[in-house]
Amino acid sequence: MATRMLPARHVGRLGKVIAEPKKQLALGELVTCEAARVLDAVKGKAKRKSGGSELEEAFDFQCRTRGLPPYLREHRFAKESLGRAWKFDFCWLQYKIAVELEGLVMRKLYDQQHQLVWAVYGRHATIAGIREDMSKYNAAALLGWTVLRFEQQMVKDDTAIAETMRVLCSRGWIQCPSSIEK
Repeated sequence: MATRMLPARHVGRLGKVIAEPKKQLALGELVTCEAARVLDAVKGKAKRKSGGSELEEAFDFQCRTRGLPPYLREHRFAKESLGRAWKFDFCWLQYKIAVELEGLVMRKLYDQQHQLVWAVYGRHATIAGIREDMSKYNAAALLGWTVLRFEQQMVKDDTAIAETMRVLCSRGWIQCPSSIEK
């Protein structure tokens, strides 16, 4: 049984693209009711949360426990220069380094043929979301920012914090641990 990828957008208008190696099907195919139920449950859970996501809280904890220099969360940039109100998840102003945590959500589902599919959803799983991210990251580069992008597993296995520390050290952070190579 082959595993296929299924990005789903919103509960109300659940579309999908099944990505098999070198094959894509069109948007608008029906997904099982189970997919809608899972999406609805996750969407409700996200609304109940206060503050940042679990992923952001985990990265924040890693930053604090490793003694990284002071940083800002949800910092707006490009408002004055470009008239946009984009935010970085984390940033170090003095080093012009920003961290973006790309929070895709994945769930195992079964399609109408009872084959396993992975439902991938969230803002970053849509064409519009990807385009908006591209505009945001290109604007950040134009303004001199270095944007580090990490996904969930990279935060969980400490890859994200290690790479962030290396970049901070390369930019002049003088309290670099000796175990981090420049």
